[in-house]
Formats: sequence, C-alpha cells, structure tokens
Amino acid sequence: MNLEKILLITEEQEFMNELTSLFREYNPHQATSIQQGVEFLKSNIYTVLITDINLNMDNGIEFIRKVKNFNKDTSIIIVVDEHSYSQTVDAFDYGSFNFFTKPIDKNEISNSVKEILKMKAILQRTRDIDYYLVSTHKVYKIPNDINLISDLASTISRDLIINQQCDDDEIISIDLALVEMITNAIEHGNLEINDLEKAELIYSKGNKYASELENRSKQEPYCSRTVTVEAFYDREKVKYVIIDQGKGFDYETIKNNIEKRDLLRISGRGIIMTYATMDEVVYEPPGNKVTLIKYFACGKQST
Repeated sequence: MNLEKILLITEEQEFMNELTSLFREYNPHQATSIQQGVEFLKSNIYTVLITDINLNMDNGIEFIRKVKNFNKDTSIIIVVDEHSYSQTVDAFDYGSFNFFTKPIDKNEISNSVKEILKMKAILQRTRDIDYYLVSTHKVYKIPNDINLISDLASTISRDLIINQQCDDDEIISIDLALVEMITNAIEHGNLEINDLEKAELIYSKGNKYASELENRSKQEPYCSRTVTVEAFYDREKVKYVIIDQGKGFDYETIKNNIEKRDLLRISGRGIIMTYATMDEVVYEPPGNKVTLIKYFACGKQST
C-alpha cells in the first residue's frame, strides 16, 4: 500500500481543477466517480479525502462508511450544497471530519486540511511518551489573534493521548471543533462580526474579511478583550470551557435549529461540527461561555 496525502473525488471538472490547484503541493490523486475513488482506496492509504459526492444518493453515505473500512485513519471532508444539512449530520455519524458549503472559502478548507496534517504529525511524534500522562489541567488567555488558534487547539487536544481508548480520528475531530469554537469566540464574540457581515466580507471582491479582523483587533472596545480557554483531562473525559468577552448571542435559537436540522450557514458550520463531536455542549447566558465535554468509552455516563 502506498501512503498518500490527499484524494479528491468529484464529477465536476471545474471543481476538481480548483481543488487540485489549491492542494498542488501535496500532489493529490483525482477520482471522477465513487467507483474510481474506491479503486484508489484499494491500493493507497490517504491522510485526507475531499469529496462533493451527493449524500442524497443511495450510495452516498454508504461510501463514507466504506472509506473508513478501507482505512479508519483517513480524514474525510465533504463539500455540500445548502440543501444537504440532514445528510451532512448523518455523514458525521459515519466518520466525516468536516464539511464546507459551495462556493467554498479556499482559506477555510485549506486551513482545515493543514490542521489535520499537522495533528497527524504531532500525534505520531508524541503518542509513546504521552501515553503515561494521567491527567492535566490547563488555562490559556489569548488576544484576538486568529493566528494563535491552530497552535492552541493542537496543543490542548494532543493531551487526549492520555486516554488509550481515544484514537487519532477522535482527537483530530476534537481539535477541529476547538478551532471552530475558539474562532467563533474571537470573530463573533470579541470582535462582534455577525453572520451577515462575515458573508459579505468573505464574498466581496478581494475577500476583505482578514483585513476587517485585523482592523477590529486594534480598535476599542475590541482590542482589550481576550478569550479564555480552560482544558481538563483525565482517563474518563475531556472538558473544555471557552469564554469570550463579547455581548453573547441567541444560542437557544441555534440549538433549536440544530435539533430540527435546519441550519447550514457559514457561522453555523463550527457549531454543527461541535455538536456532532462532543457529548455535551452547554452555553451559559448571555452566550459568551460554552462548556464542551467528551466522555471516553471507559467513562461513559448518561446525562
């Protein structure tokens, strides 16, 4: 079996060209159908698989399951349209790691792939010694610097190696959920950029979102705000508490929409991922504090 970085599966040639260009440094393999993708999976081990297969098809979800049967450590990213929310949640149940809606934000999907590859490398290097760690408790307080999020998330999620029943897939899923939730705390919490503003900035000519983040992070009242991230681990569970200093948001509506499977927006993607990954997601009024808990097999509890 050959070890490869990325497999792309799409029937749309324009989208294939876009993804191939975006990830050209990894020399991705290309498949134009599920059948061709399966043939690649039979002879190669992939770190990441990116696909826009129609999850509404009879074999759509089944394909996600089949990928994990070939190699349980392959991280799956799906690209969907705005009408596929219910199937997207189902895909998480069968092993999907992340999802993006068309038109994709190139920076977001690229950052997600880089995060996965980075975590795979970290886990490979540190698993042996960290196996002997029994518990840990960490507290971080960071400024509104988006560039810190990836390193912070990978630093605190790598400690999950302390639980021998927590595999790499689970650790990386939690890492990605942390990236999304800490990003929300900075962007929507401390910097007060709402859903509509984010969409308009991202899809404006030249993508002005990054410059707006930088500008707000230097202005009052935003510049003096911080995000606190607390992480506690033992061999039964992991608990994260994320607190921003913004005004909060209507988390009850978000929660109800998720329960009704009626949410698929840019700002909702991270929350959807988090609910799919964690066992408990609890917001406290006014919405600027969230507690995330994941129980491991040896410490499962009924709540």
